[in-house]
Amino acid sequence: MNTNDFARTEYGWQTSRRLRFLDRRLKITIIPESSGAEPTVRQLQVLESLESIPPDFIDAIDDRVTAHRRRTMSLFFTAMKAHRWFTRFLGMTPGGDTNGALGTEYEIMEIVIPQLEATPNQYFFLNAECDWDPEHGLAILVRDGTVVHCGTQEMPYFIGNDWLRYIR
Repeated sequence: MNTNDFARTEYGWQTSRRLRFLDRRLKITIIPESSGAEPTVRQLQVLESLESIPPDFIDAIDDRVTAHRRRTMSLFFTAMKAHRWFTRFLGMTPGGDTNGALGTEYEIMEIVIPQLEATPNQYFFLNAECDWDPEHGLAILVRDGTVVHCGTQEMPYFIGNDWLRYIR
């Protein structure tokens, strides 16, 4: 591997690429298979495949993010039923965030290519910031070009093979 395009960081190797489906440049982190190792051929294949993702892929991402946001809001309002003053203060009803008071926007900030040794598929994560959960953000898991999971971003699951729990 020519590491001139990469910078070694605490979590792995970093680079950036302009991606057609996002129409902008994005930071990409590759988690090494072992301490200090360079990216594997398979990880580099995933990196190269990112450039061929079609622009309409963002529609599939939007659908999964919207479903995740609805689940998150449902859990939030269930927890807040006991605190009706809070929901009245924000102008929301305990039944749901129908007016988007907690936000509906998200922005993809980074792609993470995890360790791939335990799976034959091509996986990567899209990490995003979102209005409705600024503390945790979003992690969107993509397998062979299909969104398979959208949930709260938990950085430790990118390290090692812990992320595999999302595909079992």
